[in-house]
Amino acid sequence: MSIVLRKVLHRYRIPLIVHQYSLQQTFADRLQETSTSKNINIQRQCYHQSTTLQLSSEKKSSTISQLNTKDDNGVDTSNTDTDTFASTTYKLKQSLTDNKNTINIKDRVKIIPLQDGIIHVLLSRPSKLNSLDLPMFHAIAEAASILKNDTTLNKNMRVVIISGEGRAFCTGLDAKSVALSGPKSALNELLERPSPYGGKDGVGNLAQDVCYLWR
Repeated sequence: MSIVLRKVLHRYRIPLIVHQYSLQQTFADRLQETSTSKNINIQRQCYHQSTTLQLSSEKKSSTISQLNTKDDNGVDTSNTDTDTFASTTYKLKQSLTDNKNTINIKDRVKIIPLQDGIIHVLLSRPSKLNSLDLPMFHAIAEAASILKNDTTLNKNMRVVIISGEGRAFCTGLDAKSVALSGPKSALNELLERPSPYGGKDGVGNLAQDVCYLWR
């Protein structure tokens, strides 16, 4: 019996050890592969994070650069040379100061000739947010008529810029002022056709000509 058992052990001992070694080696290889895969994944994550941070930094720098290329009026000057930028900003702030050539109409509208054929028309009733009372209607229509007929002003005129003085361009009709001036008389003044500013071929009334005459 002992001889048979010894033969059996002798016969199966080596394959058992080999098989056990093979399992241990396979497990070690798997551990090594797993560790290598983790290292690769960590490297990939680090690379992607680094790339993302780099792109984010570049985007931030680009945004800051774009912001730095805008002037106080929000005009983009990134692709504009100094001379072009100076001519396109028109220096409207300077036109708000005293100008010897300024034409003041009824203390409601100012015509301010600038350089390079540019005319600045300024609605000037800031205390009422440039709302339209009857004098404002007349002043706007008169300003348009002057620019149309005055050859000294319109000889080299290329563009007219209309803006409002103060914090609003225009808040619309000053209903209270128009009503106090007499509803019927104010209505007749606004709707009488043609208005005195449209010339001999005029067809619009005063309410229409404040827009129509700027064609």
